[in-house]
Amino acid sequence: METFVLIVFILINGSWVSGDNFDGWGRTIHESKEACLERKEFAEQNQIRIMKINPRFINKKFVCEPTLKPQNTKRK
Repeated sequence: METFVLIVFILINGSWVSGDNFDGWGRTIHESKEACLERKEFAEQNQIRIMKINPRFINKKFVCEPTLKPQNTKRK
């Protein structure tokens, strides 16, 4: 069954760096594409709101990518 991961990328010194490299910013797993896109939209809207309050807030981008759940791999 296919799941999706939401990956955060953080803009550091002009380069996009995966949030997996920082505590608390690792990817999250979602049961469907729709669920991942819903969280992505929430994160993007939250970022817009925060950037209006604090323009020096570190820019981030959010990406949903498919992944495969580990399958039961019993041999016959």
